[in-house]
Order: sequence, then structure tokens, then C-alpha cells
Amino acid sequence: MGHPPRLIVSLHDVHPGSREQIQRQRFDLNQAGIRSLSHLVVPEFHHGASSFHDPALSQWLGEQQASGDELILHGFYHDRQGQRESLGDLFWTRLYTNQEAEFYSLSEAESRERWKKGRESFELQGWRTRGFIAPAWLIHSGLVDCLSSAGFDYSVVYEGILNLKGGSKTSLHRIPTLCWSSRAWWRRQSSLVWNGFRFQTFLSQGIDFRVSLHPLDVDYPFIWGQVMTMIRQAVRMGYQPVTYGEYQEKLLGRSEESRIA
Repeated sequence: MGHPPRLIVSLHDVHPGSREQIQRQRFDLNQAGIRSLSHLVVPEFHHGASSFHDPALSQWLGEQQASGDELILHGFYHDRQGQRESLGDLFWTRLYTNQEAEFYSLSEAESRERWKKGRESFELQGWRTRGFIAPAWLIHSGLVDCLSSAGFDYSVVYEGILNLKGGSKTSLHRIPTLCWSSRAWWRRQSSLVWNGFRFQTFLSQGIDFRVSLHPLDVDYPFIWGQVMTMIRQAVRMGYQPVTYGEYQEKLLGRSEESRIA
């Protein structure tokens, strides 16, 4: 008999400026039955104040990890400040994401330096981190094979989870995600319709899926209402909440994986 379907809930863009929104989201999700989830922490969001210099945020995140949540390094600055871009990059850097694809074209040397600083900052807090997730899930292919040697067990892209410990080659386990875009009214409306359709498809097929949340989602009642309705329904139907790290460690070895060339 197979395992019950899994639900991965992640809270993106955790930094001092988003602390209150993230805490509201975590409270509501806990009330809905999500006992463990993944927090994506940005060390210096948009080159601003360090997340590790905010005592309230650091203490709260430490408490969440102690209770079973996972903390993940999510970029370092979460922006592209100082990086060049070509005309061919504009869709990904300006439309798909608003100049936040930090690792889309970053050099290997600079990437390794930011990973190193991020991991060291986590360790100084006494936090564990096994995963790295690039802002907007965008990381160029030349960096993927560097992640394992940089000390990470997995990463995540839009299509699914990159298992960096699955053998001689990085492998992709496909697991779909629901994600809401709140930057403009038409994005918000499109997200509501599209995610509503996809959610029902996931439930009818009983497949594992992800819910990827951003701080602003909680500020829009229609978006947050849909999120919470979906979460409650999935939990009622037997979905088991897990973190990215738990999924990678316990389940990917038994899953059918597609190799990345």
C-alpha cells in the first residue's frame, strides 16, 4: 500500500520586514492542521537589514524550528542589484519576477560566496539548513551541480525538488505547486481561477503537491481565504503535511525520478 498523499507548505521571503505577516500565516496554518512547514529565510532582503540582527525574528524562527518546522536558505539578497541582463533575460527578470531572480545569471564564484555567508549566518544562530532555494525558483543550470559540493542536500525549482544526494547525478522529482501572484489585480484574479482549477485536479488524482506562500498573500482576503479553504480541505482528505527536507530525505529514494542531463 502506498503512502498517504503529502502536502508541502512553504512560507517564502522571511525577513524582518515580513515578520508580522509570516507570523500571522503560521498561526492560521497551525490552526488548520499544518504542524510542520518550511520557512524560506533571506539573510539580507533587498540589501536591507540582516534577518539575524532582528532578535524577535531570530527567537521566533528558532522556536519554530524547535517545534518541527524547517528553515531554508532562500538566496542572500533576493534581488539582482549590480547584475547585467540581456534583452533575452527581460521576461524572467522583469515580468516573471520583479528584478528578484538573484541566482538567474550569477557567477559560480559569487554564488559560492553567498551560499557560504548564508550557511555561516544560519550556524551562528544555531539553525540547521539542508536546502537552498533560489528566489523565484530561478537558478541557471551551471550552478545546480555546485549545490551539493556547497553542502546542500536538495534545492527546489518551479517543477519540483532537485535531489542532490540521489546518486552520481542531480535528479528532479516533479511535484506541482500552487502559488499566488499579488503584484497586480489581474495577477491576483488569474491566480484565484487557475489555482482553484489545479487544486481540484490534485485532489481528484490524490497526488502530492506544494503550496508556496508569500507575505503579501495574507493581506488579500480573497487570496488568503482561498488558501485556507484549500489547506483545510486537503487535511480533511488525509494529506500529510511535511517539510521539503522530510520529503527529500524520506520519500525521494522511493519515487520515480527523471534525470537532468
